[in-house]
Amino acid sequence: MIEPNTGHQLYSLRVTGSVRAIICLLNGPTLVLVSLHTQQDNAYRK
Repeated sequence: MIEPNTGHQLYSLRVTGSVRAIICLLNGPTLVLVSLHTQQDNAYRK
């Protein structure tokens, strides 16, 4: 996924069986939490 305002690549990361986080990488190995979804199906909706 690409963040439309900044153009950063976004990644989906499984936190638990039903929780997903959307993150991006900034300045090397720094992970930035973009959003946290308690129902993983909602993580992929705009």
